[in-house]
Amino acid sequence: MTVAKRTDLLEFLAHQRTERYRAFIIHGPPMSGKTKLATALVKVTDAHYLDLQARFANDETLAGRIDRFGVEDLKQLLLGLDVRTLVVAVDNMDFLVNAWSSPRKEQFAMLVEKILESPAITDKTFVFFLQTDRHVVQRPITNTRHESRILEIAQIKALGVV
Repeated sequence: MTVAKRTDLLEFLAHQRTERYRAFIIHGPPMSGKTKLATALVKVTDAHYLDLQARFANDETLAGRIDRFGVEDLKQLLLGLDVRTLVVAVDNMDFLVNAWSSPRKEQFAMLVEKILESPAITDKTFVFFLQTDRHVVQRPITNTRHESRILEIAQIKALGVV
């Protein structure tokens, strides 16, 4: 029986910070600890935590556009963040992904794969936490070490933060 190699998230993140295409996805089923991992990552790295669902709930303009909010809108929202941290943990975006059509989900995967280029487009590394969606996670997105940039939460080592 082989044991699956578990990813050291901090080491992976440190490497991604050196990549041209830095964004990556952490996914898993509902209630699998994605938010807990996102908040732990924020504590350990001083990243910015963006709860996308809360952002929509607290912004009437965004809430009024929820049915028309696409990938380009998400890109503009992310690039418009006025935060000094270089890592942004984007959590609770399932309500968007679940509402998107398959082509929009493909556009989101492209956003992660190639559009959020560093440093040409942004100096930030975006870590997207979302429920497993086959249209998003089946895409072969890798870094220069040929490691997948789509990580299942079960393959990540615990950060050891309470």
